[in-house]
Amino acid sequence: MGGDLSYYKLAGNKPDYTRIEFILRNGRRLAFTCPRKICRVMLVDDAAHVPALREMGPEPLGSAFSFAFLERLIEARPRRQIKPLLMDQKMIAGVGNIYADEILFEARVRPDRLASSLKDEETRRIHRETRRVLRRAMRTAGAEEFPSDFLVSRDARGAVCRICGQPIEKKRIGGRTAYFCSHCQV
Repeated sequence: MGGDLSYYKLAGNKPDYTRIEFILRNGRRLAFTCPRKICRVMLVDDAAHVPALREMGPEPLGSAFSFAFLERLIEARPRRQIKPLLMDQKMIAGVGNIYADEILFEARVRPDRLASSLKDEETRRIHRETRRVLRRAMRTAGAEEFPSDFLVSRDARGAVCRICGQPIEKKRIGGRTAYFCSHCQV
């Protein structure tokens, strides 16, 4: 959700929004920054001592995130919309707003669909695209921009679907902004 690390030499170069600064043995400094004040830094002996990590669902690229797992998750929460379900960190770790939009765009599923309305093939596509989109995003880690063909990347550049040319729609779903193509995503 936010936060960056900056490595620098002079105290005068301390970045804006520094929340904690470490002075290292080599004289250089490491700052953790977060403009939105939503990040935390914790010193623990074991990651299991951090409640938020302990309560997270499986990593989407790990073996625990199987098609059967996603199928059970959807069956257990039939009244939830699929986008908020994908973004629920207690259900699945690491799927944020932008990634959920891209996953559902590639899977051709509207973000406001109820879990109970999904057909087996749509669930399979969501499972496959979750892994594919996140692997692809990891290859661009550290870059300021998402891949140029990601749905969100078109937001400021005309906002049309690369497949059908129809306008990309914007809607609040589960308290978050969702971008989707109502023509390609059903």
